[in-house]
Formats: sequence, C-alpha cells, structure tokens
Amino acid sequence: MGYTPAAKFAAEAYPNVVKHSATTAKFNEFTSQLGGPPKTRADASSHTPIAIKDNIATTELPTSCSSSILTDSLSPFPSTVVSKLSHNYVTTSKTNMDEFGMGSHSINSAFGPVLNPKAPSHSAGGSSGGSAAAVA
Repeated sequence: MGYTPAAKFAAEAYPNVVKHSATTAKFNEFTSQLGGPPKTRADASSHTPIAIKDNIATTELPTSCSSSILTDSLSPFPSTVVSKLSHNYVTTSKTNMDEFGMGSHSINSAFGPVLNPKAPSHSAGGSSGGSAAAVA
C-alpha cells in the first residue's frame, strides 16, 4: 500500500462523487463551481481535499446555507476553521444541509434532500446530513 498524492486521489474520486451526489444530494457546490476534478490552490502533493458544511464561510466556493437566496453568496474572508485548516487541506466542496440548519433530517434544502447512501429511501438525518453522507 503506497502513498497517493491528494490531487491524484481527488481526481480519481471525482467521477464517483458526481455519480453518487446526483442521487443522494450530498454536495451543494463541487462541479458547478470547480468545473471538474478538484483543483488545489497550493502544492497539490501536500494538501488534502476536504468538504466543508455549507454554513461555514469559504472564499473559494459560495456559502449558501443550502438556501436559494444565498446561492451566489461569496464571503469576503474565510471562517476561522477554514483558515486554520488551509495549511494542510484544500476545500473542494460544500456539503448539503437543512436550509440555514433549521431542521432535523436534511430534507429541507434548496439543493434537494440528502439521502442516506446506504439506504436511499431514507434521509441521512440531522442538520448535517450532507457531511454524514459524504463520509458514508
């Protein structure tokens, strides 16, 4: 078992992410903003790709809180957590959630309900359903 650079891993995972996200609505921003496999803003071999919940401010991708009224909302600065993570990680996507975090099953989102990837007839549950489904 060898080491796989983060950019290579992300590029190889991209088709699978797109395929499954279309049916489970895990990600709000990924292909529409990045236009293909994730791009890194620094040395690709030293930055691991991560997904950030859509209510945490990033400068690379819109922070919509899963609401259609904030679809194009770009923050002028990153959140503290994103700034601290940026030394070793690069944000490649935003995960779906209940609109403005006001719910308990991640089914009320402008991007569609988050379905459990292991049981697609069920919701992923919780207001952070996109994050849960992304790691399932």
